[in-house]
Amino acid sequence: MSTDRYVSEVQSGLNREINDVRKTSFELLKATEKELVDRFSDQYTEVKTYMTSNVEYMRELTTNSATSLTASLKQIKQVCSNYFQHYELDLEELRLRMGTLENKYKDWSKVLIEPQTMNDARVFALEARMEGEEEARVKE
Repeated sequence: MSTDRYVSEVQSGLNREINDVRKTSFELLKATEKELVDRFSDQYTEVKTYMTSNVEYMRELTTNSATSLTASLKQIKQVCSNYFQHYELDLEELRLRMGTLENKYKDWSKVLIEPQTMNDARVFALEARMEGEEEARVKE
C-alpha cells in the first residue's frame, strides 16, 4: 500500500500546487484587471476633460460667430437702407429735373421751333405766290 500512499501524497501535493497556481493566477489576474481599470479610468478622465473643454470652446466660438454675424448683418442692413434712401431721394430729384427739362423743352419749342416753322411756312407761301405770278407773266 505504500504506492497508494505515495500516489495519494503526490496527488495531494499536486492538488495543493494546482490550488496555489490558481490562487496566484487569480491574484495576478485581479492585479492586472485593477491596473487596466485604473489606466483606462485615467484615460477616460483625460478624454472626458479634453472633450468637455473642446465643447465649451466650440460653444464660445459659436456664440462669438453668431454675435459677429448679427452685427455684420445689422451693418449690411444699415448700408442698404441708407443706399436705397439716397437712391429714392436721387430718383425723386431726377424726376423733378426731368419734369423741369420737359417744361423747358416745351417753352424752347414754342420760342424757337414754332417761329421757324412759321417762317418756313411764310417762305413757302411767298415762293408759291411768286411761282404763280411768274407763270402768269410767262403766259402773258
